[in-house]
Amino acid sequence: MHGQSGTLEIQVVKAGIHPKYQRVMVQCACGNTFETRSTAASIHVEICALCHPFFTGKQKLVDTAGRVERFRQRYSTTEQSPKEELPMKARLAAALARAADIEQQLADPATTRDSAKLKTLGREYARLERIRKLGAQYEKLVNEREQARDLAADPDPQLAELAQADLEGLEPELEEVENALRELLIPPDPLDTRDTIVEIRAGTGGDEAALFAADVLRMYTRYAERRGWTVDMVSVSEGNVGGVKEAIFTVRGDGAYGRLRYESGVHRVQRVPATETQGRIHTSAATVAVLPEAEEVDVGIEDKDLKIDVFRSSGPGGQSVNTTDSAVR
Repeated sequence: MHGQSGTLEIQVVKAGIHPKYQRVMVQCACGNTFETRSTAASIHVEICALCHPFFTGKQKLVDTAGRVERFRQRYSTTEQSPKEELPMKARLAAALARAADIEQQLADPATTRDSAKLKTLGREYARLERIRKLGAQYEKLVNEREQARDLAADPDPQLAELAQADLEGLEPELEEVENALRELLIPPDPLDTRDTIVEIRAGTGGDEAALFAADVLRMYTRYAERRGWTVDMVSVSEGNVGGVKEAIFTVRGDGAYGRLRYESGVHRVQRVPATETQGRIHTSAATVAVLPEAEEVDVGIEDKDLKIDVFRSSGPGGQSVNTTDSAVR
């Protein structure tokens, strides 16, 4: 800055006002490192742009539901390292150990006398049995792949060519079984195995909405029949032209609520209804509510938890006045 005398005056910023930035290395949980400038001495992050393609750096992401892992399994083109395969093998071993434990409990006579426990263990054992069969198929395919790889390195060209052809056929099958096994090893929601109660109500659209609700009802009942489930109608309120204003029914079967729980909401259709004579398109809606069926719970009420009130008649009267319990609550 030039003063009146023409000399240059330098103003020094007061020390301690601005933070001091320095070069630091950022360490990601995936092993990637990169350099940035920060006031911190060291930075550790869980996700970076290398291990997660949608990370922008503007938000703090903490993956607790396995979303990044599922993304890698589905879209990654690189071969997984043995360290990444260990968690699945560990979960498979834990599932097989749990299946053996449940099998021993089911053989216990005390379990057969407890209907609620028997039903719960039976459902869990059925799910683990699918994991056991798929795990055995997975181990078989892995062994066949290793044998094919060994034969593909054989000096005999014909044998190596046959082994390479087998290897190319095993890879897609092994990948399909592995993905299915990973899906089964994800801990399920405890409510998924319960029976479900479905309620369908006709929305806006008049008679056409009632016809659409009837179509939705027919769709769910046919779907349940194909899966081997049992459908019991609770109540049905029919419309004027063969439609359904309201329908409530229960679906009983393995995984009924887990399959139908995502059908809750408003369903909409645009079509030329049977009640239309001029060919105009109508918009109709129907609401679907899916709830898990509540399980029976034994409730024990002790005498000390009960309060009994006794009332007697009052006023002028005969001999029974103030001696007879005329009301008990």
